[in-house]
Amino acid sequence: MSGWLERPVLDRTGLQGSFDFEYRRSDEDTYASSADIESSIFAGIHGIGLKLGKGKGPIETLVIDHVEQPSPN
Repeated sequence: MSGWLERPVLDRTGLQGSFDFEYRRSDEDTYASSADIESSIFAGIHGIGLKLGKGKGPIETLVIDHVEQPSPN
């Protein structure tokens, strides 16, 4: 879901295990605005009994603080 929403998605359901579901887009969605796609995803998630909301939370981040050219071998 992070790829579709272009932001991290955190699982705060407390449910154990993994679950599969299918999200289908129509050909018309290819040219839809990102706001239309986002609202479609929110509606689809609601349709399977879950709530997807915007918020803040911890995410893993990789920070590179120094880079050097490799030395010749």
